[in-house]
Amino acid sequence: MWFILSIGVLVVGCASVQDARILDREIDILHSRINALQKENKSLESKMSALSAENQKLRTDLLFRVENVQSEVRTLSTSVEEYKDYVKRPSKEIGRVKEDVDGRLKVLEEGERPWRRKIKPRKKESGGWRIVSRGWKRRSDRQSRKSRVRR
Repeated sequence: MWFILSIGVLVVGCASVQDARILDREIDILHSRINALQKENKSLESKMSALSAENQKLRTDLLFRVENVQSEVRTLSTSVEEYKDYVKRPSKEIGRVKEDVDGRLKVLEEGERPWRRKIKPRKKESGGWRIVSRGWKRRSDRQSRKSRVRR
């Protein structure tokens, strides 16, 4: 029984010559597609390696440019700080000159004040102003002026 059953399966289950040719054609088509895909894969791999090399080159170039920009920013910030100091310098000098002028003016005013304090008005009948401490005295006669100049 087994024997009959296995012969029946063989007869019914065997492929015909035409089925074998169809399968061979499909296998050939699949092989050609595989070959085309392998060629395309190799082409894409070579493009990827070229792009990877270019990407690395661009990355290096970009890093170099970033370093240059950072260097320029440092240089410019240093220059800006120097210009800030340079701009402040004239105002500091003007401040010093102003202080110096104020000090000198104050000294002159203080030096002049004692003279002003020491000048006292005299009565009209005596003939004008008189300086209490050193200096000129206003008098009506010329003789006293000449004697004052000689001293």
